[in-house]
Amino acid sequence: MKPHAKLVSKTGMLLLTAGLVAAPVFLGVPAATADELVRQEVKQTVQDYSDLIESQYADPDANNGATDTEKELAKLNGVESDNSGASGLHVSDIDVSATVTSYSTSVDGASVLSEMTVRRTLVPEDGTTIVIAGERRDHLDSEYTETHLLELQGTAVSGYDVADDTIVNTNGSHSQPEASQDEDATGTSPALFAKARFARPAAHTAKPADNFTNGAGLNYVKAMQYAELWTDAAHKDKMNPKYPDYGDTNCTNFVSQAMEAGGLKTTSATVLNKNHEDVWTGFIWGTPKMSTRTWHNVEANYTYMSKYSKAFTVENNVQRIGGGGIVYGDWENDGTYDHAMIVVGYIGRGSKVGPVVCGKSNNTHDVPLADITGRHRGMKWKGLQWKP
Repeated sequence: MKPHAKLVSKTGMLLLTAGLVAAPVFLGVPAATADELVRQEVKQTVQDYSDLIESQYADPDANNGATDTEKELAKLNGVESDNSGASGLHVSDIDVSATVTSYSTSVDGASVLSEMTVRRTLVPEDGTTIVIAGERRDHLDSEYTETHLLELQGTAVSGYDVADDTIVNTNGSHSQPEASQDEDATGTSPALFAKARFARPAAHTAKPADNFTNGAGLNYVKAMQYAELWTDAAHKDKMNPKYPDYGDTNCTNFVSQAMEAGGLKTTSATVLNKNHEDVWTGFIWGTPKMSTRTWHNVEANYTYMSKYSKAFTVENNVQRIGGGGIVYGDWENDGTYDHAMIVVGYIGRGSKVGPVVCGKSNNTHDVPLADITGRHRGMKWKGLQWKP
C-alpha cells in the first residue's frame, strides 16, 4: 500500500488519501460532507483555470498565483491557439466559462471532464468584411464549447493545480492545441471562388429568395438561417424537438435538419432500408423519431449528399466552401470522418475569404473555420459545395 499523502484544501481542511482510496478523506468530517468539499475543490480549480484562460487575452504575464504549467496550458488553450487575427479579426471581448461534467480522484489528484465554453466578440480590422447568412455584420458573436480532460495534481498549499489539459473530441479521441502559426487563414481569392456561395456579389445584392435556390430545391440562405438560430445563445443547449435527438452525437443530425429547413427534399424510408445509402429522412415511416443512417451518420451523410442529393459538388479544400456548404472532419486522421458542420458565411480579408461555421455536439456558433483547423492541426477535412 502506498503511504498516505497529506493535502490541504483551499478551505483549510486536511485531506488524507491512500493508494486504494478513490477520493480524499477529510479528517473528522462525515463522508458525505468530505465528498462535497472535494467536489467544491475540483469545481473551484476548474473555474480558476477557465478564468486564467480568459485573463491571458488581456495580460499573458499577469501574476495571479497560477503555476508556470497552468499559465502555459492556459495560453496554449486560449490566446495562443486563437487564429482570429489571421482572419483579419480582433477579440474585443472574451468570456470563458466551465462546468464539471464528471471527475474521479486518486492518491495523486483528480481527472476531470469539463465543458469549456468560449464566447468572443470578434471585430473586423480595416479591410476585413464579415457576411453571415447573406447579411453583412459589423462583428461576430462567436461561441464554441469543447470537452476538456483536465488532470489535477494535489498540492500541499492550494488543493489542486492543473497539470495537463487535453481536448476530448466528439468521437472520444483527444487533441492538444498548437500555438497559432500566424498563417493566412483565408486561402482563396475571389477569382478562384467565383462560384462559391459567399462570393461578394451574391452576398451583398438583395435578390428574390429563388435566386438562392438550386435545382435540388436547396435554398442555402434558409439553411444558414436555421443553423444560425439553433446554435445561438438561446438554443445552444437545445435541439429542435421536431427531430430525433442523438445526445452527444448530433452533429450530422443537425446538418441534415438545416438542409431540410433549406428545402432539400427528403426521401421515404422504412426500417427495412433505413441503412441504404440512397435514402435520407429524419422520420422513418411507422417509427417515431427514427432517422435513416444517412441523416445522422457522418460518412453515410457525405455519401448521400455527394452522390444522390444533386445539391452539392465535392470540394476538398474546405477553405473554399461557401455558404450552405458542409464541412466534414476526421478527428483522428484515420480515414473515418466523424464530425460535420455547416458553413453559414465568410470573412473576407483583402483578396481572400474564409468560411464561418455552425454546428452541434458540441455547440458551435459563428466560428471561423480557421480557428477550428488551427486548434486541431492533425485533423483531415473534406467538404461539399452548394451547387448552383
